[in-house]
Amino acid sequence: MDFDAVMNPVLADLQAAGAIVPEVRYEAWEDHPDCVFAFIGSPGETAGSQGVRVERSGRAGLRLTELAEQVQGWEVEALAEAGRPATWPECPEHPGSHPLEPCAESAERAIWRCPRSHRVVCTIGELGGSSR
Repeated sequence: MDFDAVMNPVLADLQAAGAIVPEVRYEAWEDHPDCVFAFIGSPGETAGSQGVRVERSGRAGLRLTELAEQVQGWEVEALAEAGRPATWPECPEHPGSHPLEPCAESAERAIWRCPRSHRVVCTIGELGGSSR
């Protein structure tokens, strides 16, 4: 399992939305051989880093959904600390209201969707591209 392959779609969505893109530092924790760990944090800062993890086994859509949830939690905090609206990614159906939620549409596909209407906005990694 390649951690970058799971993280890159989330980072692409952060960039597409003009959000704060974290630096990623990889860590190997021997006591958890079933997971790959990393720390994400504001560029150039080590304080305030958050650990994220991806299970080595499991389906791609589920792994991506779980990682997107973790990064989204960090992002909301980072945006709030920067004095910016803390709704990432912002729901296009309800602007200024709430963020989209990551969801495993299938075992192999992860999506961003509105938590109210459940309307699918896009596949994770395609936030700046065309909607469904």
